[in-house]
Amino acid sequence: MKCPRSDCDFTNPPEAIYCDCGYYFQENDVVTTNKTEKNSLLRIGTPEEHWNTSNSRILKYSVEMEHKGLKEHKLVSAPAPDMLENKANHQIQKWEEKWKKLELKRKITKEKEANLEEANTRSEEARNAFEQIDNLLIHTLSIDDTVDWESLKKKESFSEMKPSKPSKESYREYPAQPDKNSDVFMPTFTFFEKLNKSKKERKIQEFENRYSNAISDWEEEKYKYSWCCGS
Repeated sequence: MKCPRSDCDFTNPPEAIYCDCGYYFQENDVVTTNKTEKNSLLRIGTPEEHWNTSNSRILKYSVEMEHKGLKEHKLVSAPAPDMLENKANHQIQKWEEKWKKLELKRKITKEKEANLEEANTRSEEARNAFEQIDNLLIHTLSIDDTVDWESLKKKESFSEMKPSKPSKESYREYPAQPDKNSDVFMPTFTFFEKLNKSKKERKIQEFENRYSNAISDWEEEKYKYSWCCGS
């Protein structure tokens, strides 16, 4: 970028803000404006040159900065343009970090307030529900809902004759079915039978056969009893 000053022969890179002679390129205002538009909370003024009394050299450069959200103002100055730009960027970064923390704190506070409001609403709903239950109980207690059992009894005479009491001869008792869980059909094992799998299985089979034979005998006895008694 060529310096527009007639008495300056310096050529600067395109991104330069200041010429080596101290001239401020106004075209860079567009960059500053775009940055400001992206973050409306930041206001960055136009960099200024501070000359000595004889206007022979620049003593320093300064720029005025403000963060509207934080309500903070800063006047940044430096002896060279690039140093001024670095200091300004550093200040912007500090403000952005501070603003993020403040926004996070506000968000947490807002969420806490919302949760508290929701808790209060639910508490009020619970109180109303309990109050309705209490009122329901009070109303129920004021009503005599005692059941008159005598009025529910049927005292009319039966249309059929009362059945006769059965005689003892009419009772039939069948033989009891063998219980597989009784000690008679549940094998117990000796120490050696527990160690010898074949002996253990043989004993189990023996008790299974004993139970099967008992069931067969019971079925046969029940059949004889039923046939004998005319069941």
